[in-house]
Amino acid sequence: MFDEERQGYEKLSLFPDDREIPADAVDSLHVKMSGLELRRPRLFGSCWLACELWQQLGLQEFWDGRLRGGRESVSWEKVLQLLVVNRLLHPGSEFHVNRHWYVTTAMDTLLGTDFAVAEKDRLYRCLDQLLEHKQELFQWLRQKWADLFQAEFEVLLCDLTGTYFEGEMEENPKAQSASLEPHRK
Repeated sequence: MFDEERQGYEKLSLFPDDREIPADAVDSLHVKMSGLELRRPRLFGSCWLACELWQQLGLQEFWDGRLRGGRESVSWEKVLQLLVVNRLLHPGSEFHVNRHWYVTTAMDTLLGTDFAVAEKDRLYRCLDQLLEHKQELFQWLRQKWADLFQAEFEVLLCDLTGTYFEGEMEENPKAQSASLEPHRK
């Protein structure tokens, strides 16, 4: 803390052990920092931001009614949002999302779902739902790009390719050069 009268700094403890909580303090709590313990830390901030980007791009509006419903307990739109957030933040296979990534994030809270959204077969089947809407999606995103950035263009190119190697294949020199080498023109 900076004391203006003395023109100097003084170190204050946020939760001092040497004093009791004043009697007139309302809604107070004495916290013993050494007794705190971190359990199941999960990635939240970047996931939240990616979900906000999903909303800003109007993708919930776009997919609403386009993805076939069914008797599933979790909508395809939520499964797709999970996959998109994963590709944006930590690209990997659907298997990796199912086995590792989902449980290290707060996507369950952000999507309001349980682990059913990341069930391996559902992740794979979700991609099949998208094919028939590919052209509409490109047109939607092109229009969003133009609206958000007042961009004028005749051609918009985007690279949607990706290659992922997992397991022992990650150590293969040819796999490393194929996935890490920059594209040359």
